[in-house]
Amino acid sequence: MLQEITYEQYKKLEELPEVEEMPFYPDDGSIKIIEDIIVVKFGSKQ
Repeated sequence: MLQEITYEQYKKLEELPEVEEMPFYPDDGSIKIIEDIIVVKFGSKQ
């Protein structure tokens, strides 16, 4: 069962170098499992 993460968890993940370096979805590497959390990096390419 999937659970939503807390805002604190989100902020912690957002600041990790591993997440900062991830490309945006749907590019390869935009989905990772970090600390048992599925991370999908969405954003706009500018």
